[in-house]
Amino acid sequence: MAYSADISQLNENRDIHARTLKAQGKKVIGHFCCHTPVEMVTAAGLVPFAITGHMRPSSTKIDAYLETIVCPYSRSCFDLALTGNYDFLDGIIMPHSCDNMVKLYDIWKYYIKPDYAHFINIPHARSKPSRTFFMEELRSFKRSLERFAGRKITDDQLAEAIRLHNQNRMLV
Repeated sequence: MAYSADISQLNENRDIHARTLKAQGKKVIGHFCCHTPVEMVTAAGLVPFAITGHMRPSSTKIDAYLETIVCPYSRSCFDLALTGNYDFLDGIIMPHSCDNMVKLYDIWKYYIKPDYAHFINIPHARSKPSRTFFMEELRSFKRSLERFAGRKITDDQLAEAIRLHNQNRMLV
């Protein structure tokens, strides 16, 4: 049981490090789901931060923005944004993992007004045209990050970011 309490505490306080980096002048970019190429965010010198929901009931404020039939994850993520829990984020990246994310991207941009926002279309088919399409989406995403970060992402920086993120995944 002590292990569960430790994990719960880590999850509750996971924004502390991101807020510290923000205070040191780093730009922190929130992202959703496993489809976000966080390696590019790191290679751009930005700090990726996974946006997660919470297990508590959402505030009643959320009902004015999202229908009650919208998935609880989307509702809780936006509820946290509305109540200021993600006020340290400089931007968001949202991949097209489901239709709820498409709507969430639009309302997040409209109501939260992040300095940076990018939507990544993720193909849902495995085919040569899908791969070609996705490669262009990744190129567009890279250019967008470079403009926001004010620096180019080199192949070496991207390779190092991939190595670091893969190492983190292995540790988990």
